[in-house]
Amino acid sequence: MTVRWSPLAVSDFADHIDAEIERLIPPLEAAKTLTIDARQLPNLPGYMDQQLHQLYDDLNATLARLTWKLRRVREVLPQADLNKEKHRLALNRRLEEA
Repeated sequence: MTVRWSPLAVSDFADHIDAEIERLIPPLEAAKTLTIDARQLPNLPGYMDQQLHQLYDDLNATLARLTWKLRRVREVLPQADLNKEKHRLALNRRLEEA
């Protein structure tokens, strides 16, 4: 069965998405640290501690979910077609250089 779309283009976009996710890590880690610090405030009511704890868990889950989804995109790419497209692109570059 012939693939009519470009697995290489999807792979390239996945690389860009991965870079953006990497840029999100420091702010998410900072937010997690801030939620831990906020939970240490004196006389913090239990209901507020619970909300901050849930926020911390959501921050963890968000990063895990994003990385899992991106890994899944890469896993379902048809590798044979991706490799053919990479090979064809490399050949075209060599021909252009000659």
